[in-house]
Amino acid sequence: MSTRSKPAVRKPAPGKTSARKPTATRARKPATKRTAATKARRAPAKKKKPPVANDCTYSFTQFRSQLEARWAIFFDCLGLDWDYEPCHYPVGDGLGYLPDFYLPTLGVWAEGKGPTFLDRHSMGKIINGAAGPQPLPIREAPYGPADQVLILGPFPKIDIGTPTHNIVVPEGGGIAGVRRSIWTPDGPELVDTKPWITFPANGASPARRPTPKRTEELLNPGPLLGVQPDRLVSAAYKIAFETRFDVKGNANVPHQAHSHLRNRRRGRPLSPRGAVHFSANAA
Repeated sequence: MSTRSKPAVRKPAPGKTSARKPTATRARKPATKRTAATKARRAPAKKKKPPVANDCTYSFTQFRSQLEARWAIFFDCLGLDWDYEPCHYPVGDGLGYLPDFYLPTLGVWAEGKGPTFLDRHSMGKIINGAAGPQPLPIREAPYGPADQVLILGPFPKIDIGTPTHNIVVPEGGGIAGVRRSIWTPDGPELVDTKPWITFPANGASPARRPTPKRTEELLNPGPLLGVQPDRLVSAAYKIAFETRFDVKGNANVPHQAHSHLRNRRRGRPLSPRGAVHFSANAA
């Protein structure tokens, strides 16, 4: 009688059991909130937007900034005619210049600038507009070079002395010099016999923008101590400085200047009264 052999049963190795142990699962860490600093590090870098000035309106003219409107009010208080951004001029290699103001009775160009907007190209336009190979012209016959650009920075508040403003003029040999001036009822008057700084006027922009210290010196050279400002000029400074602008950008001049300024429109007198400055006693 034949017998079937039973299949061999594999015994577990010593120290091991036949039961399969469950695999261990790795515990998940709770999600953490991303902090603002973490988001800033992971977020792509955003390009800086160029500075934007606030448009405003004065004397039926739309200005790009309140600073420019204040200087127009200042000119009107002195009875000086002005043209706002009258023409675009090439002043160098790829430099197109649209100056802020032209004062036809003086044959002077003026540029109103805040510290944020005085970059290397703006400085290049001013330098070459005054003394470059293609300078700004006088807009009346004989249409020769104006030979100067007046830099008008943040509007000064008269505390002590007389406010000064820089004028860029040609010094010869392709050099532009910067000299200080003060306002008189008849226009700006130089107080420096020599430039306090010079720039090459070769039709190109400087390699770098002015440093913060140099920007302050160019836009706000400080008062001329020991010299009292002219009463009419001081009154004009005060009227322009105290002008306020509403939410729509409309200029509200102090009431004591209404009777004079309402006789002027867009930098020109409407009547003989608007052609002269107002009384200093009114301010």
